[in-house]
Amino acid sequence: MTLSTDLAERIEIEAYTDFASAARDLSTRRFGPALALAVPDDPTGFWCKAGGFDTLTHLVEVCDFFESTGVATANLAIAPDRLPTNWPDMADRLGLTEGERKVKMAAEVDQVTTRSTLDPALRVAPVERQDADQWAGVMMRTFEMPEMAGMAAAAIGRPNWHAYAVWAGDEIVAVASGFSHAGATNMFGGATVPKARARGAQSALLAARAQVARQENIRWLVAETEADPHNPSLRNLHRAGFRPLYERTTWLWRRR
Repeated sequence: MTLSTDLAERIEIEAYTDFASAARDLSTRRFGPALALAVPDDPTGFWCKAGGFDTLTHLVEVCDFFESTGVATANLAIAPDRLPTNWPDMADRLGLTEGERKVKMAAEVDQVTTRSTLDPALRVAPVERQDADQWAGVMMRTFEMPEMAGMAAAAIGRPNWHAYAVWAGDEIVAVASGFSHAGATNMFGGATVPKARARGAQSALLAARAQVARQENIRWLVAETEADPHNPSLRNLHRAGFRPLYERTTWLWRRR
């Protein structure tokens, strides 16, 4: 059995929206199964998103929503099999342009390896509230979004989230989390500081999240990463047992 596109897309936007729920001036709206998220005070534009489309019936309304919130740009995640034959004309009318390409990856939890190649000088463990700021700082500095660290820290301890870190002594050097929804877990926010890379940290974090998903009777693990074949995250996912479902273009909306 293969994970459905509907669930693969829906869990991604649900994770982003829940993760960003501590942001100031957050706006969200549902359009059928699709969900749109706008964070007007986000200087990166990364957190303005829409996804979970089953059809494009509400796409014009989604674009109008972003217009109404005052954001400058937004990222629309639309699975390739949701694009109609007249998509080039439709995208042109709405002013949508191609952005980065992502690979949607998935694995049944029992197929994910839990073997650890973690450097013995490092350790992996769940993150508690007292470590939330350090955990969030590593994630957001690595992704070059340090101003969003407070938002990220608020996810620690929130229902449906499991956060993990890799420590070198008392210092967090790698982070990741998982968001569970509708029988699947989205692998979210994996990041490693430069000095700890190529030491097995992200593979250990994948294994840790797979283990807790198995304990909670989650069937599917889902992830998104850049489609570049040289992307180390893509290689880590393949080694762990994830397989590609499809490649997807991110469509960029810009205020006209």
